[in-house]
Amino acid sequence: MSAYVIVFLDSITDPARLIEYRRIGVPSLQQFNAKILIRNGKFETLEGTAPQSVVMLEFPTMDAARAWYNSPVYQEALQHRFAAASCRVVLVEGV
Repeated sequence: MSAYVIVFLDSITDPARLIEYRRIGVPSLQQFNAKILIRNGKFETLEGTAPQSVVMLEFPTMDAARAWYNSPVYQEALQHRFAAASCRVVLVEGV
């Protein structure tokens, strides 16, 4: 069953570090058969506080998404994102 990682980017404090995060993080998706479904597209907030951007990734399974998130290469990328931005990230199983 497919799984989705949804990222709500709330604020950016260091744009250069965010670029480094993307440089490392985006290629890491290939190893886990993940697809970027949404990346900073136009969105409308219907409830709650609006994020600056939204990203949605599709993985084959919840286990694949967890393996990606916990992989050494993505953990390296995360250090840059933690220093660059405030985000909320959720993992959701599809139907």
